[in-house]
Amino acid sequence: MTDIPDPHRSRALLVGVADYPRMPPERQLSTVRPGLGRLAELLQEPDIWGLPAENCKVLDQPADSDTVVSELGRAAKEASDALVFYYAGHGLVDPVVGEGELHLGLPQSYEPGGTQLALRYAHIRREFHLSAHIKRRLVILDCCWSGGALGSTMSGGDLAAEMAIEGAAVLTATSSTRRSEEHTSELQSHHD
Repeated sequence: MTDIPDPHRSRALLVGVADYPRMPPERQLSTVRPGLGRLAELLQEPDIWGLPAENCKVLDQPADSDTVVSELGRAAKEASDALVFYYAGHGLVDPVVGEGELHLGLPQSYEPGGTQLALRYAHIRREFHLSAHIKRRLVILDCCWSGGALGSTMSGGDLAAEMAIEGAAVLTATSSTRRSEEHTSELQSHHD
């Protein structure tokens, strides 16, 4: 029998951004909202995991970075067996800096640029480093350039090791050099 995390001692934070008022109609993500709801349903399904509804927080169109980071910090304080963070939306990189730092698009984010209005993935990584007391930790990034969370294309010594979250699994929809619609079947994983 598989050792499934205790749903009562676990927390999930599901974040989705479908509507970007500062981006053109073709950059809106109509499938994010229903996908977010369906994932929450599946995590709560008794035959799948049975996560209590109060342990599965959904942030649809979060107002700002502080909202997401605060909710993740709260979930990490309450969890002792498993912590899951899921993001669906636009992954952004600064066109001047290049593919160096991943940002998770928030409603007011835009392209090109606009990363100052997005959530730096580094803030998510920080919260996961602070939650080392939790037995199982998982980050799922369903966005373009999400492989940047793994530091796989950056040069410079042990940067990939610095990007990793020790003891956590990180699943990405793409490599750090791909848009998700260009390579939808690719799923990279990294586990330390």
